[in-house]
Amino acid sequence: HQDKYTNVQDFAWYIDILILLGHRRGISSDNASYLQSQLTDVTLRVLPVRTYAVRRCMEIVMEEDYRTTQGSIHSSSTDNLKGLLPSQEQQQSPPHDNGYGKHIMVELLPSVAWIVGEYSDLVRDATELEFDDDDDDDHAPLQLPRGIYHSLIHAMLAPTTIMNQLCTTTQSIYVQAAMKIFAAATADSQCQDTELETCVD
Repeated sequence: HQDKYTNVQDFAWYIDILILLGHRRGISSDNASYLQSQLTDVTLRVLPVRTYAVRRCMEIVMEEDYRTTQGSIHSSSTDNLKGLLPSQEQQQSPPHDNGYGKHIMVELLPSVAWIVGEYSDLVRDATELEFDDDDDDDHAPLQLPRGIYHSLIHAMLAPTTIMNQLCTTTQSIYVQAAMKIFAAATADSQCQDTELETCVD
């Protein structure tokens, strides 16, 4: 429907709300699936907000890499825990926060990875987005010690990341996204040869 988002005046705000809810605990599986579909749909349909959506999804991807050893994953619904959680020993560790005190729904991660991969040509622009001082607290700092592309690929594929604890369907989306990110890196004239080489090591 063309008038689906008629009442939404600020799509960056809407993306922020979806991601904020995605970091909340206790949301039902049905609502989590709705958040996932909305995040994908808005990014797909609303061109002016697409770079911003990529940036927010990059933040989540890098959160996952940052919090690798922080604890266990928490699904939004206990019905979805089977096959998604680490071992019992890992579950006994502290709550699986990302270093900023945030939880993330596993249901949201397929959309997050798809958006970063599908629009990987916007990764550099998304990285260089500037925010008002009032908005700084709403955005996790991007930790990119390996370079933009290598850091994202590492966060999605390295065996020490959250990826090992996800279902195979989500893992496959991560792998496909990583391949698209590498393709974007090869097309980016600002990406150094050394970074490209490390991406395939």
